[in-house]
Amino acid sequence: MSLIGAFIAGVTGVDAQSTAMDAISDNISNANTVGYKTTRVLFQTLVSRTDAPTTEGASGAIPFNDAPGGVTPTPQMLVNQQGLLTASSSSTDLGISGNGFFPVTSVNSVNPANGAILQGATLAVTRAGSFNLDANGFLENSSGFVALGVPVGTALPNSLTGLVPVQLNPGPTVTIAGSATTQVSLAGNLPASDATGATENMSASVFDSVGNGYSLNIQFTKTGADAWSAQATSITQTNTSNPPVTGAVAGTPMALTFGTNGELTSGGTGSLGTITLSNGQSLSPNFNLVGSNPNLTAVTQFDSSVAEAGATQNGTATGYRTGIQVDSNGIVSEIYSNGDVVPRYQIPLVTYINPQGLEAETGNVWVGTETSGPAVINSPSTGSAGQIMPSTLEQSTTDLANEFSNMIVTESTYTANTKTITTADQMYQTIAELR
Repeated sequence: MSLIGAFIAGVTGVDAQSTAMDAISDNISNANTVGYKTTRVLFQTLVSRTDAPTTEGASGAIPFNDAPGGVTPTPQMLVNQQGLLTASSSSTDLGISGNGFFPVTSVNSVNPANGAILQGATLAVTRAGSFNLDANGFLENSSGFVALGVPVGTALPNSLTGLVPVQLNPGPTVTIAGSATTQVSLAGNLPASDATGATENMSASVFDSVGNGYSLNIQFTKTGADAWSAQATSITQTNTSNPPVTGAVAGTPMALTFGTNGELTSGGTGSLGTITLSNGQSLSPNFNLVGSNPNLTAVTQFDSSVAEAGATQNGTATGYRTGIQVDSNGIVSEIYSNGDVVPRYQIPLVTYINPQGLEAETGNVWVGTETSGPAVINSPSTGSAGQIMPSTLEQSTTDLANEFSNMIVTESTYTANTKTITTADQMYQTIAELR
C-alpha cells in the first residue's frame, strides 16, 4: 500500500461518512413525516488487485500488494418497513397494515374540470395517506398527490394506467334526491275492551319520490269481537314547500282478526290504498302489521289502552352530504343527512415483487423501476396486499434515539478518516524533505 493509496482510502472514507450523515440528517428531518421510510447507508470495500487472475480457473501469481480504493457508500431506503399506525379524527386519513401502497399522481397532473390525467403524468405510489377533499373535489394528501382508484362496480385494471383520480362533487352543498316509500311496518296495541264501531288512530311517516315527507294517518275501526279494519284516511305534509303539497287517499279497508292471545291471526299485510298528491306524485306502499320486521313488534289487541309502538319505512327525504368515509376495503362513500351512504370509488393497494427497488421522488412517493418489477393492483386484504386502516395514519419509521447513536458513530468515523489523510500527508512531507 502506497501513501497515495492511503490518501485515496481516507478521502473515500470521508466521502462515505458524509453520505451517511446526509441520510441521518434526512431521517431526523422527516421524523414527523407521515409514511416516511428510514434511509440507511451500507458500505462496501473498494480494493483493486494488480496482476491477479481475472477469470475463474486462471493461473498466475497472487500479488502480496494491493491498490486500496477505500470504501463506497450505498444508500438504501427501507421502503417495506412498517411504520407505527396511530388513530386520527379524520375519516379520510388512511394507513396500511402490511404490504402495499396507495396509487397517486400529482394534483398538477390532473384536469380539474373532468378529472382526466394529463399526458406525461407520473403515476406513483405512497404510504402517506393523509387525504382530504380539496377545492376541486380530489382526494388529495398533504404532499399534493391525488389518490387513484376505480368507480364502484368497475373491475380493477392490470396496471396503474387503468386507474382514475378519485374526484367527488366539491360542494359546498351536495344533495341527493329522496326516494318514495314502498314498504311500511307498523306496531302498536288496539284496546280489546273497545266497543264495536270504536275507532283508534296510528300514524306513519312516508316520503314521495322527490323527498317530501308526510304523516299518514291509519284509522282502525272495531268491526266485531276480535275483529278490526285498517284504512289510510288522510295525509299531511311534514316539511315545508312552496306551494304546500296536499293529498287524497282512496282505498279499501283491510280486515284484521285477532286470536285470544291478542295476536293477529289473519290480515295485516297488503295495500291500504293509493295516495294521490297535488305535486303529481302518488304513493301505494305495502303495509306490514304482523311483525315480520325483526326490529318492530306487530299490531296487537290486549286489554289495555291504545298505544303506538312505532313505524318503519324505506323511503328517504332529500339528503345533504354531511361527510366522506373510506372503509377497510378502500370504498370511498358519501354520507348524507337522510341516512344514505353512497359508494363512489374504490382505492386499491399496489404491491411490487421487490419494493426496495422503487425509486424515491419528492413528496414521499415512489415510482416503479425494472428492479422493483411491475405494479400489481389488488383490493385490500387480497393476495399479498395488506389492509387499509381507516381513520389511521402511518407514522415515520425514524427512530430518533437510533439516529443520534448513528450520528455519534458517523462523526467519530469521519474524524478518524480525516486523521488518516493528515497522517499520510505528514509522512509524504517527511519523504519530500529527504536530502
